[in-house]
Amino acid sequence: MVTIRRINTGGAAYTDTQGNLWEADNYFSGGNVYSTTAAIANTVEDPLYQNERWLDKFSYAIPVENGDYTVKLKFSELFWTEPGQRVFDVKAENQLVIDDLDIFKEAGGINIALDKSFKLKVTDGTLNLDFLASINNAKIDGIEIIPVGTTPTPTPTPTGKTIRINAGGKAYTDSQGNVWSADNYFDVGNTYEITSAIANTVEDPIYQDLRWLNKFSYAIPVENGDYTVKLKFSETYWAEAGKRVFDVSAENQLKIDDLDVFKAAGGKNIAIDQSFNVKVADGSLNLDFLASVNNAIINGIEITPATTPTPTGKTIRINAGGKAYTDSQGNVWSADNYFDVGNTYEITSAIANTVEDPIYQDLRWLNKFSYAIPVENGDYTVKLKFSETYWAEAGKRVFDVSAENQLKIDDLDVFKAAGGKNIAIDQSFNVKVADGSLNLDFLASVNNAIINGIEITPATTPTPTPTPTPTPGAIRINVGGPAYTDTKGNKWDADQTQYVVGDSNIYTTTAEIGKTEDDPIYRDDRYAQNLAYEIPVAAGNYRVNLHFAENYFTDFNDRIFDVSIEGQKVFSDVDIFKQSKNAFFTGNNSALVLSVPTVSVSDGKLNLNLDASVNNALLSGLEIIPLTGPQVILQQTQGRTEVTEGGAGDSYSLVLNTQPTTNVTINVVKGDRLVTDKTSLTFTPANWNVPQTVTVNVVDDKIAQGIENLTISHTISTTDSNYQNLTIPELPVTVNDNDIVAISFTKKTVASIGAPSTAAWGPDGRLYVGTYSGEIRAYTFDEKYNVTNTQIITTIKDKAGNKPNILGIAFNPYDQSGSPSIYVAHTRLYGNGGGAFPKTEQSFYSGQVSILDGPNFSNLTALVTGLPTSNQDHGINALTFDQKGDLYINVGSNTNAGVTNDNIGGLPESPLSAAILKAEISKLGFKGAIKYVLQNPLPPGYEIPSGLTFNPADSQAFGDVANVVPGSDVSVYASGLRNPFGAVFTTKGLLYATDNGHNPGFGELSTSATTSIPAPGAPDELNLIKKGEYYGSPNRNRGRTDDRQNVFYGPDKPSIPGVYTAPLTTFASSTNGIDEYRATTFQGQLRGNLIAQQWNQKLYSVTLSADGTQVIKNTVLNADSPVADGLSVVTGPGGAILGIDYADNVITAAIPDDLYIVDTTAYDIFPWRAPAAGGNTFVIGGKNFGNLGNTEVSIGGQVAKLTSVSSQRISGILPNFTTNQFSDSNGDGLLDVSVYSNGKLSVITDAFAPLNGSAIFV
Repeated sequence: MVTIRRINTGGAAYTDTQGNLWEADNYFSGGNVYSTTAAIANTVEDPLYQNERWLDKFSYAIPVENGDYTVKLKFSELFWTEPGQRVFDVKAENQLVIDDLDIFKEAGGINIALDKSFKLKVTDGTLNLDFLASINNAKIDGIEIIPVGTTPTPTPTPTGKTIRINAGGKAYTDSQGNVWSADNYFDVGNTYEITSAIANTVEDPIYQDLRWLNKFSYAIPVENGDYTVKLKFSETYWAEAGKRVFDVSAENQLKIDDLDVFKAAGGKNIAIDQSFNVKVADGSLNLDFLASVNNAIINGIEITPATTPTPTGKTIRINAGGKAYTDSQGNVWSADNYFDVGNTYEITSAIANTVEDPIYQDLRWLNKFSYAIPVENGDYTVKLKFSETYWAEAGKRVFDVSAENQLKIDDLDVFKAAGGKNIAIDQSFNVKVADGSLNLDFLASVNNAIINGIEITPATTPTPTPTPTPTPGAIRINVGGPAYTDTKGNKWDADQTQYVVGDSNIYTTTAEIGKTEDDPIYRDDRYAQNLAYEIPVAAGNYRVNLHFAENYFTDFNDRIFDVSIEGQKVFSDVDIFKQSKNAFFTGNNSALVLSVPTVSVSDGKLNLNLDASVNNALLSGLEIIPLTGPQVILQQTQGRTEVTEGGAGDSYSLVLNTQPTTNVTINVVKGDRLVTDKTSLTFTPANWNVPQTVTVNVVDDKIAQGIENLTISHTISTTDSNYQNLTIPELPVTVNDNDIVAISFTKKTVASIGAPSTAAWGPDGRLYVGTYSGEIRAYTFDEKYNVTNTQIITTIKDKAGNKPNILGIAFNPYDQSGSPSIYVAHTRLYGNGGGAFPKTEQSFYSGQVSILDGPNFSNLTALVTGLPTSNQDHGINALTFDQKGDLYINVGSNTNAGVTNDNIGGLPESPLSAAILKAEISKLGFKGAIKYVLQNPLPPGYEIPSGLTFNPADSQAFGDVANVVPGSDVSVYASGLRNPFGAVFTTKGLLYATDNGHNPGFGELSTSATTSIPAPGAPDELNLIKKGEYYGSPNRNRGRTDDRQNVFYGPDKPSIPGVYTAPLTTFASSTNGIDEYRATTFQGQLRGNLIAQQWNQKLYSVTLSADGTQVIKNTVLNADSPVADGLSVVTGPGGAILGIDYADNVITAAIPDDLYIVDTTAYDIFPWRAPAAGGNTFVIGGKNFGNLGNTEVSIGGQVAKLTSVSSQRISGILPNFTTNQFSDSNGDGLLDVSVYSNGKLSVITDAFAPLNGSAIFV
């Protein structure tokens, strides 16, 4: 029996991890032995590679039976530490089998395993191996001799079944039960294996081993015929593009040209498949691999016989790039077929806008490929299915699709068309086939074309749609879905496509829907940018209920649209998520019903229009319910009545719902402030169904009164018994005052403190102020901002070592009033003297976020460590929290604009500098310790000085080639921010930050990874911070993987979608602190504005658009009288503005002079958000409050317990919103605060947010 021989050359007998016995070194002639105990990379069999036989010339004569053998030689460079020091040849049976082998060069370094394989025939009973060096000595670590068979080797029998070969590896059974044979049918080549996980596959073992050489081939026996060949690749060695490029030919035809596996797959250890069709006529499928850069590789080979299709007149469905699939409707999609070339790619992520995720999760791709699909001659509708599952921005993939040589889809950008990544989108067109083959051609102009699915449906002669007959009863339509009977027994028709005007799409989810028991109505919807219905109804009056659920987006402001009925706008800026969200429901997958009480239709058609300003409008369900019986129908223009002093008036109309028996007169009762053009309206049995209009105006009284809410009532005079006793609802009228109240403040100094830099209000109602020296002071104020108590906290100064400089303080919104924790951002600025310093001197990553708690806040817990800090004054700045309780950290840059310069400290940018970071501290097991490692290999010419006494990865001087060690829960949220000093998370759920612009003389502006231009200086910025966006200040470290970040963009440049986001507005240089002004002072003129402080100078007031995404006005608030002039700024109870004055070592308070207020008026509530479970304290600021006995406060309709009431402050305990039902009038998650005091009511609308979550680090 022919046996396998294994020899541990230079070593003792050894049994490997597979149980194979390697005999001690034997059969050699000449040579010395050498061994090491160093670990060997790229193997688990270290002992085989740790000892060797070596000499300039030596040989082995190994007794074996005559026959064919595969010989595997094992090598590892144990001695030399650079290439070119050991070069040798290997001969077998006097034939050269390995030429000029340099182990260090091929393996990639010292102590790395390398195997080389070849086949040979032995005819004399001895296998002879000769090793001859041309430079220094040859060597060998192990010899494995595996019989291929007895002499002669039988020719393999071709098979008509699928052949699968695990190239470079052992036999393997995949997750589908398919058997992959061990590597076979190759001529030459080496093998290489890793144990790392492979992305984009569940079949890791196929991609973990490979065959490689600059030139090798396979000759695989198959029956003659047509085949689909799928080659499997993964770049498991090189860590960048351009290091391996090769061609693949099949049957002497080039099939894959210049393949760079790293580039094509998108990185290292990522699976990628390449497919093509081939015809075999000689019984052997020949594959040739030829490298132009380094070596070619192959991980797996799959050869599937093609079948000759029979044209069908039925619908054809092809799962492009994937396997056979049966969809949710029972339709069968065949596995990918009929293509010529192309590669496949697959993900497991969920796909939005579909329930058929498997169709969109795999695809075929290449810059140019085609399908030839057999069909009967005739007309067809072709639906192509796409989803951008690779690129994460628009403009990265653009391509055309032609059918039967006619362009059908021009310049398709799937990401742009679908609205994002992993979103399904379908494209349809008609085509005529005359040659029995439907030809589809895909041609890319940018990167590669793709296709996920193909559906070909024979066209049929359409049946004319009959003119719909108006329905006399209630109409209920399950928009986008099937017929349904709701829990009240009402029957809903399936979606009525004949009523839809224009193009639209359907989206479906299987998620549970909140706030309803009728989930099926809300699980599917119809959507379009301009969605319209035209529904036949009898002339008359109706109540219309619109049903919505936001099943796709998961945040505010992602979908906004208006609704009009019969040409009248009835709802503006509908944001389903925002209006559904409250303390119990997230806003996603929650039912929302908007009702229009009365709609009059006179032309037999109810017209409904939903027009989006952001993304697409949608509709889930529609109810049209006839109004019956005697009623007076009141209709407001645009759904409301609003008038302005000295300006435009408004109008409303009245009409009867049924014919009266005699005249009906409606009297208008409007009070002294309002003016109407009619005092009464008379409806007769003849004109009862003709609406009559009333015009409303308001008296311009020259008195500042703010916004008023008045009413118009109506009485009925008639002898008709049906109308005699009817009640008409009161008409609310909003009155806008044109008498503007002057904005003025009285400023005073409230405390002295050395070098204050930042401040924040704690949940205990105190103002916490941090200083440059590391001290924190907590101030208690009375209602006039006199300090009544001060607590001095020295924990950072005492325990933070060389990191005393505090630039950020914050409190978790889920914290408790009784024992709050302080979150502190602290570091050491100017850590290396502020200028040039030698790289042999360590520059520490000294930035840190700590939590202080316990008695006098004396306990310090390091939450986030290892943050970058410049060698100047850019450090760890503002801290902010979102509604979930996750932390955002503002981190300054080390450079002026991307280029290292000694004038700003001589440090390069590093992985986390010049950005706003997100620390997911709401995550269980949060990890905040940040560690760094240098990239390997280092860039050409990059040198680390010798003699360092520290790990260079721990010094910021080498930050330009550093990477963050995986495992931290801290990541870059938004980039391109030079020195984002201040930040604020507003009541609209948006994050804003100030950013200091670049200065002349501190370094150039990076224009690429290697080029730059002089810096002229730039103003400071206000930015709306969004995840993943780049704001223009370069970081060449991150630019290694995100080229956007190599390029400077000035604030004068417009936004480039997916590339650069421009600021909302600009400020004068050194504008730092920022806050939201939430008080209703001065008739609400400043409410919702952002205030931003220029150091020692201007205080800006920024008026934003309703959605917070644009600046309407940017003015200087203290142009006439000083309000604040420090480094930072915060707002306080009672509409006060507190200045944190670093230069003058004081805290100032500017108190509003709201002179027109005469009644009880509530301004604001602090805090504006807190846990929904209640129990925390609150403070309401305002004027003219009574006492504890005559004051009541309700928040969202829930009465709060009060603890004290003074003229300008009300203190109390927040109610529990989780056990008691509350009212959210606008559905935006913000509750109204109602104060009833001294017999007067004052309401702060949308003032408080109950948070339905919990926090870990408090």
